[in-house]
Amino acid sequence: MKGTDDMRPTQTNTEDVRLISSWRDPERLRNLAIGSAVVAAVIALIFFIVVFVGGRDSEDMRNLAQAFAPFMIGLGALVTFCTVLWRGAIATRQTEEQQRQNDSKEEADLGLLLEKGHEYTAKNTTNDIALGIAMLDTVAQAENGKYAPYALHEITRQLKPCFLMGRSDRERIFELIKGVFERLASDEQKRHRRPQTVVELDFYTNEKIKNTVVRIFPNMPPCRIKGGNFLVGAEETKLLEDEMCGVIFAYTDITPKSMASSGELERLGGFGGSVKYLPKVTSRRFAHCVISNFDIGQIGDVSGVVELPEVVFRSCNLSNTEFTSRGWSEICEFENCYYAESAPPFFNFAGEHEAIDSKVLEAHGISNWVKADSQFSF
Repeated sequence: MKGTDDMRPTQTNTEDVRLISSWRDPERLRNLAIGSAVVAAVIALIFFIVVFVGGRDSEDMRNLAQAFAPFMIGLGALVTFCTVLWRGAIATRQTEEQQRQNDSKEEADLGLLLEKGHEYTAKNTTNDIALGIAMLDTVAQAENGKYAPYALHEITRQLKPCFLMGRSDRERIFELIKGVFERLASDEQKRHRRPQTVVELDFYTNEKIKNTVVRIFPNMPPCRIKGGNFLVGAEETKLLEDEMCGVIFAYTDITPKSMASSGELERLGGFGGSVKYLPKVTSRRFAHCVISNFDIGQIGDVSGVVELPEVVFRSCNLSNTEFTSRGWSEICEFENCYYAESAPPFFNFAGEHEAIDSKVLEAHGISNWVKADSQFSF
């Protein structure tokens, strides 16, 4: 019964909307205006016959005319009202048709601009790519968002050639792409627009670009960066802590900016802080990546992967590192990692909280534990 009661208001509202829409139909209002005019003419003829035909004296005709006058005025007003409604409905229909034509033209223009934007981003010069991004940005920011996902997909794809450019050209294109997503994020109505699929930026299958330095930025759309080098500073650490960050890495070398060479920093355009901390490492974010020289906060979600090792840790500080996956010793690989004896790493899953000591390592088949310098490698 409750479900039936819940449906009644909805059905009634739908019927009311349909009734109102039908009475806004110009054809119906035209028929109403004509009908009311015919009725008014017939009543006026009857009034004329009753008042002026029949041999009445002038006094009787005056009284009858005065009696019928309000009704005739009312009929005239009714005819006028119906005519006004009819003409208003026609004007509304014309306005709606004009708006529909304008929307169709705008949609066609946006489709053409999307096509042109693709053509320019496919060219090799920085100016052409910048022009193409500007065209695609117009499509992405338009009120009509039909083509926005396609425009944003192509804009995101331009990050790959952007990372391969020289510093000045790269910075120009990078800032253009950042600006697109910053503007979307600042608009409440458009902030949820995204590329139609996750964009893959592949630097892994081409040996010549395998060491490309890649970057991320606030409001970056979902994309998968495969290969390359990712240098992490204070800003990058903050972005990675954001649950809304949709960037994932695969087969990427992850290192702190403070450990990067001067050449890498020059390509990146600056230092950006001396942070060497990764708050959380998961296979979803860092699949098959090599993570070097970081203080690690948490290692988790590293199970169910076919290709091993899932994540490689090199020379990382595991002091107070929290492990939240039982498969860590089989799936992860650790090379020259270490921790302070006063702050060992620990397990924390399924209600269990246990420090990692020699017994635990032995239980996991780890035999090359080195006590002398508090490092272990397995």
